[in-house]
Formats: sequence, C-alpha cells, structure tokens
Amino acid sequence: MTQPKHTHPLGYLQQTAKQLKEYWFLILLALWQWGNLSAFWRLIMVLALVTWLLVWPLLQWLTLTYLIEPTAVVVNSGIFIRHHQHIPYSRIQTVQRKQWFYLRPFHLEALQIETAGHQDDEPEVRLPAVPTTVADTLNAYRFDLPLTTDSVPATAQAAPETATPGLPDIRQRYVTDSHSMVLFALTGTGIIPLALVLLTLYGKLPHQWTDSLISDAAHWAVPLIIGGVILVLLVAWLGAFAWILIRYYHFTLTRTSSQLQVAKGLFQRNTITAPLARVQAVRCKQTILRQWLHLQTVQVLLASKAATDDDNDDLVILPAIVQSHLYTTLNPFIDWTPPMGPTPDPAHRAPSGALAAQPQCRPSRNLTRSGRGVALATLGLAQCAIDSPCHLAGAIRRP
Repeated sequence: MTQPKHTHPLGYLQQTAKQLKEYWFLILLALWQWGNLSAFWRLIMVLALVTWLLVWPLLQWLTLTYLIEPTAVVVNSGIFIRHHQHIPYSRIQTVQRKQWFYLRPFHLEALQIETAGHQDDEPEVRLPAVPTTVADTLNAYRFDLPLTTDSVPATAQAAPETATPGLPDIRQRYVTDSHSMVLFALTGTGIIPLALVLLTLYGKLPHQWTDSLISDAAHWAVPLIIGGVILVLLVAWLGAFAWILIRYYHFTLTRTSSQLQVAKGLFQRNTITAPLARVQAVRCKQTILRQWLHLQTVQVLLASKAATDDDNDDLVILPAIVQSHLYTTLNPFIDWTPPMGPTPDPAHRAPSGALAAQPQCRPSRNLTRSGRGVALATLGLAQCAIDSPCHLAGAIRRP
C-alpha cells in the first residue's frame, strides 16, 4: 500500500450502529418531550439527532484513513483536530481481528492495534471494516514474511472461517473439545450478574407496586411462587450457558516461535495475537463448580486491553482444561511454565487397598524452577497433586 485508504463503506454503518448504541437514550428523551415542544423546536431536535447520530459518524468515516508501510502503521483521523499516528511494528503489543458474520462474505473484518503505552481502554488504532489482507500484510511486515500480490488470495477464499490467519511457523495448536466446553458453560457464573440486575430493578420499582405485589402474592400457593423463581433462574442459567458457548465457539490456541494467537466466537470471530515476550504472568483459576469437575481456566496477563471481554481483562488461553493435563498442555505454549505439576508427598499417600482414600494436600508454598526462576504463587490456597480434587488456583509469574 502506497496511498492512504479509507475503510470499507460498511465501516460507516458500524460507526452509526456504535453511535446509536451509546446515545439511544436521546431518542427516548426526544419522544418523551415531543408533545411539549412547538413545531420549531421539534425541527431543531430532529436536525440535532440526525446530525449527531448519522452525519457525525459519516464525517468520522470520511476523515479516517490508514496506511500499512514496511516499517509502521500510519493512521490519520479527526474532524476538527487532526491526529496522525505512526506506530512501529516493534511497539505493537496486540493485534485483534474481529469478524462479524455479515462481514465474512465481503472478506472484511475490524482491526484493533494496541501498544503498551495506551492511556485508556481504547486501542491506539481501530479500523472498523478493512479487508482481511490488511492484517495479513501487517503480520507479513512484522514477521518478515513474503507478501501476496492478490487483494483476496484464493487460499483465503477457500480456507474455513475457523482457520488461523496470517501466522508463520506454527509450532503448537490446541482446540478445546466440545465436552469440556459444555462443562465450562454449565459451570459458568453468568447467572450471578443477572440476578443482581433483577434485584436492582426490583429496588427501583415504586413502593406502591411492590406493596401491591406482596399483598397479591400472599394469596398464591407457595409451590407456585417457588416454581416461578425456579423457572426464572432456569431461563437465566440457560441464557448464560448459550452465551458462553457462542463466545467460546471453536476456541483455538496457536503458538509460533514468538507469538500466541487465540481465536474464538460463533457470530463474531475474535482473533487476538500477542507476543510471547509481552506475557507478564499466567493465572490458573477455578470456580467452586469447576473444582468438583476438576476443570481449570488459564489466563495470561498482558499490558493491553485486548481481552476486555474476558474475566478480569486477562486473556483466556485455555478456557476448560482437565487438571491432570494442565501443565503438560500449557508448557508447549509458554515454555517458562513448569512442565509438570507438583507431586503429592509420599508420606501422605494412601495405603495399598484403601477404598475411599483421597489425595492429601501439602501446605501452601512457592515453587521455583531451578535455573529459570519461575515462581508459582498459590494465593494462600492448598497445594497438592495436579490430578487431585483440591488443586490450587494461583499465578505463575514470568522470570
């Protein structure tokens, strides 16, 4: 690319949708006050809404251009105040590719680029709708790969939508199996925020409504009330289950010589690429239900906000891994993690022939790999064999 380019016109539609999502309440406010305004002020209100919700996104789209150079990414934006961003490839922290289902037929995707020096939750570069070859060209310059001359290569058209795009020298790949993903979704805690929202909405209701509801409920049968509560919780639980399956659909973790890439999602395929050298720590965690099922969730801590959709803004690299396979699966992707889990203390092993013996846990302590200085912080929890029910949840700090 030698000349700055605009994003695809579908980018304007995405800008407009984002504007409507953030300022939808202005439309409700206008409808609420419509009957109290004269014809002149109605016209002013309509013009203001059209300008803010439709014209402003158009101006943002027209003033946004990008250029992929051999040494850096150049982005120009701004309506009244022009911004010129020049980001060298060596400073890029993460590259995030988001492809909604309606962008796939056009070979388009949203591209986000972050560095470690960003000041807020927004990435330095956000291109709402660009050809998929833009990210491929960017990766080619970053990794010194040969460039393709076609705007949409035939191999890209024939590749499945879950293929790993633009990664050289693939060394390891892990795809979460369907059984583990179902267990991961079934044991999610998404129902808790929904319950809190319902309780908050109930507290905001007028006292006359709540008093009347309680008075009427006194005449209902107790089993009917219990059944209604169970039904609401069941619907919320099924909703959280479906949401997790959609978000983590065909979860794939890929490693090259210097990069980690995570790809997931059904309706929106979200692909995040981060340098291995920028991984600050690895966190292993379990909910109470997942402790019973011996499942672990593994996250990496990055100096970016590319994983804002994940728990604690940390990138999930293994959403549901069986405890007995945790270290052997993780080590090929992040080689400074322990290659195997801690072994149980021989003094506490169950005697031969015991029918109901359980693995015994040792006191919590720090583990250090000789020669690499990798500490395993157990966060004050018990530590035991990796295949035992009382497995730890902690963080592995980078040496």
